[in-house]
Amino acid sequence: MKDWSYLYASVQGKGHIEENIPCQDFCNIFHHTNYTICVVSDGAGSCEKSDIGSKKATEFANTYFPKLIEEKKWHKPHAKIKTKDWHKAAIKGLKAIRDDLERVSISEGCEIKELSCTLIILIQLKERLLITHIGDGRAGYCNIKDEWKAMMKPYKGGYSNETVFITSNIWGDKEKLNHYIESRVCSEKIKAFCLLSDGCENASFECYKVNSETYVPEDLNKPFKDFFHENINTNIPKLVKSGKEPQELNEIWKSFLTNGNDTLKNESDDKTMILAVKISA
Repeated sequence: MKDWSYLYASVQGKGHIEENIPCQDFCNIFHHTNYTICVVSDGAGSCEKSDIGSKKATEFANTYFPKLIEEKKWHKPHAKIKTKDWHKAAIKGLKAIRDDLERVSISEGCEIKELSCTLIILIQLKERLLITHIGDGRAGYCNIKDEWKAMMKPYKGGYSNETVFITSNIWGDKEKLNHYIESRVCSEKIKAFCLLSDGCENASFECYKVNSETYVPEDLNKPFKDFFHENINTNIPKLVKSGKEPQELNEIWKSFLTNGNDTLKNESDDKTMILAVKISA
């Protein structure tokens, strides 16, 4: 997308480094004519081959979602997109990814459960953002008023670290699909957006706060402006205008996600974040 820069990386968390577990997160950016696809996937920590699952799911997203966008002609200027139509198309695309993961499980000689991963897919069009997800993680955007807003609500189960995966047994029940899969259309004018796995949420989002009356933790789900503000308004524009190539930007971003502040440095879980910023001339 013209005038936009994309920084993205997946890095091992402290716990995975200590236990010699490979990074189970994966992300990528795919550029197409008139739209860009951003994907973040977080492999289930308890599944032996979830690193393969997250990588393959990310690749498969770029197989099916361009077809959906172009069949609907949603990449054309001034296309009308209703949330219910996007949600229906997104479920179709996610199901196709799930079915391809089943074929991968056969070739890997394992159960599909071993490839379990969450998935966040964002389609950046010229006039809006389309987002769909299954599982946890976070996503947000900054509008031209410099206001940060959440773009999705992560699915959290009844127990700590419990969520749903694209490989979960939900695909035969329409009610379950609508419960576990969320899709949104954002039409605000924006200057930045982010997608991240839950390993980055404590550093970049206001998450849990105990209700003073009920004493029950509530998820605020609010992007932490102080985390993003200097990056999108000063640091990243300065790097881009200095002539840094995309690969150099990603190496800098990888280093930041690894050691950028104490929260990121001490995070046990793998960390993934895509940060897209519009750079004015």
